[in-house]
Amino acid sequence: MRGENNILIEMKDIKPPELMNILLRMENKKKLTDAEIDILCFFSQHKEQDYRDNVLKAASIVIGSQEGRNKKRLMMMMLASLSDEYSGYFALKGLTGLLNKSFVPLLGSILMNYRMPLIRIQAVEALQAIRTNSIIPYLEYALNDRHNVVRDYCANALVSLNSTRSISKIKDRLKLEKNMDTKVGFWGALYGLTDETKWFEKLIKALSYPDSVVIDHASSNLGMCIEEGMLEINDVLPHLKDAYRKQKDKKARTMLKKHINKLERLNNR
Repeated sequence: MRGENNILIEMKDIKPPELMNILLRMENKKKLTDAEIDILCFFSQHKEQDYRDNVLKAASIVIGSQEGRNKKRLMMMMLASLSDEYSGYFALKGLTGLLNKSFVPLLGSILMNYRMPLIRIQAVEALQAIRTNSIIPYLEYALNDRHNVVRDYCANALVSLNSTRSISKIKDRLKLEKNMDTKVGFWGALYGLTDETKWFEKLIKALSYPDSVVIDHASSNLGMCIEEGMLEINDVLPHLKDAYRKQKDKKARTMLKKHINKLERLNNR
C-alpha cells in the first residue's frame, strides 16, 4: 500500500475506485492526518460530481472527531461547497450541529432559495440545531415551501423551539394544505404548541386512515407527545389497537402493529 506522501504527489491520477478505498479508510479512522485532509480538500473541488459527492460524504462522517486546525479546514471546505446544492447537501449534513447563530442568514437563504428538497430539509435541521429565536422567521416562511416534507420539518422545528407565536402561521397554512401526511404533521405541531384536545383527536382519527405512511406519521407524532410528557402510553395504545382491529389494508395493519409493539415494550419496562 503506497504511503500518504506518494498519494499526495499523485492526487491528480487517483481514479474513483482508488479514491473510494482511500475514503473508506478515512471513515474508519478517528483522527485524520494533514495529508488526508489535503486529499479531501483537493477532491472537494474536482470537476466531476461523483468525486465531490463522495469526498463530502466522507468529510461529513469524520468531521465530528477532528480537532483544531484540521476541523477548521474541513469546515471551511464544506462551507465553500454549499454553493453547489447537490454536493452541498452532504456538506451541510456534516456541518449540522457545528454552526453558530452567525450562520443563520446563510442557512435561511439556502432554505428559501435552493431548489433541491433534500438540502432545504437539511437546512431546517441545521437551523434547528442552532436553537435561537432568529431562525423562526425562516421556518415560518418555509411553512409554505413547495415540497410537503420541508413544510412538515419546519412545523416540527417550530414545536422544538416552543414557538407559540407561530401558531397562527401554522393554522393559516393548514387551511391550504392538501397533503394528508403533512396535515398530520401540522396537527401534531399544533397539539404540541397548544395542548388543545381537538388536535389530539385528529391524530387519533388519522390512525384509521388506509395509508401506512399517514399512520406512521400520526403514530410517530403521538409517540413524540408521550416522550415530551404530554400524553401517557395508555392514552394512545388503546386507540392503536382499535385502529388495528378495524384496519383492512395490509400495509396499514403492519405499520399499526409496529407502533403497538413499540408502546407495549415501553409499557412493560
